[in-house]
Amino acid sequence: MQNPVRYMMAPTNGFAQFYRSSSQARRALERAPFDKPVFMVVAEHDSVLDTAYLAKTFSARFIHPASRLVWYGAAPERAGDDRRVLVRPDRLPELRISQYSHMGVMFSPENPLYGSKGRLRICWNGQDAEATAACERGAPVWLSDWGYREDGKIHARLTFNPSFGWQNDVMIGVLDQIGAASARAGE
Repeated sequence: MQNPVRYMMAPTNGFAQFYRSSSQARRALERAPFDKPVFMVVAEHDSVLDTAYLAKTFSARFIHPASRLVWYGAAPERAGDDRRVLVRPDRLPELRISQYSHMGVMFSPENPLYGSKGRLRICWNGQDAEATAACERGAPVWLSDWGYREDGKIHARLTFNPSFGWQNDVMIGVLDQIGAASARAGE
């Protein structure tokens, strides 16, 4: 498959390097908590990441009070009393969204390629060939993560985040805390 951003292409060396660095990060987190501000975004129904591990690790190991976990879906178990975990629903029927995808959290609805009116529609989404063909012909679709199915609905990949502006505001708040801490350290 070819598309302008090569999303479906897997760079083997890049995956290997990511695996090595994430393994090192996990080992470091097992030894000691991380005390700097962290900003994380997770779609609960992500088919690629271990979202339960991420929620647990955020609450237990990323200890800075300015850290934030933006979580799209039902609140994770450990989030109950952690005010740093910000939960937004990932099922938005008014926008024909069944659940969020990991790639969608990164893109604005105004993105010309992946946005709500973007020119790239990812129909290859783990459904049967008939639904994929209908999607490719331009049939009305619902949007979801990889592999989500629901009777009577055709799903394309959700490639944008309706909460993108809010999410960026949260990120800027974390970055502002980092900047303030750096300024205090330099005084």
